[in-house]
Amino acid sequence: MPFDEGYGGPNRSAASLVDADQFRQAFRALAAGVAVIAFDVDGEVHGFTATSVTAVSKEPPLALFCVGNETASRAHLARGQTIGISLLAIDQIDIARQFASRTPDGGYTNVDILHIDGVPIIQRSIAGMVAEITDLHPAGDHTVCICALRAVRTSTGSAPLIYFARNYHGHRPLVEGV
Repeated sequence: MPFDEGYGGPNRSAASLVDADQFRQAFRALAAGVAVIAFDVDGEVHGFTATSVTAVSKEPPLALFCVGNETASRAHLARGQTIGISLLAIDQIDIARQFASRTPDGGYTNVDILHIDGVPIIQRSIAGMVAEITDLHPAGDHTVCICALRAVRTSTGSAPLIYFARNYHGHRPLVEGV
């Protein structure tokens, strides 16, 4: 169905037309990089897979991610907390799946994790960032976490892992050298 069909005309309120299924369907059409947000709780690594990581500002260097309010991870996130943001490579699908599932405390012992200043970063990720949560903004059933980046490391040679239409994907350049 074309976009303008089923919309209900120009005088309908968009807010009254969007149910949860329509919302999910629309955002399944948005391809996004895959990241792991990780942090220590009582000496054990905790975290979750996120597709909501976004650069906010170059000066000062800020990023954001969103976390569901009803998740176990949300209960551990606070202003001033230092977390790791790992942007995953295409060959790290199993890590993405593991952090996306409910894993018991201490359940990431099979994942190669590097600690930078005590902050967990997934080894061989295409980028790893140490970040401090500076602001938490409630937004519906999620919380938007604004983070100041404290350290960044990047690697070359790997393609990013992408999530699109409820599946993990790789990518290929459409135009060389751009």
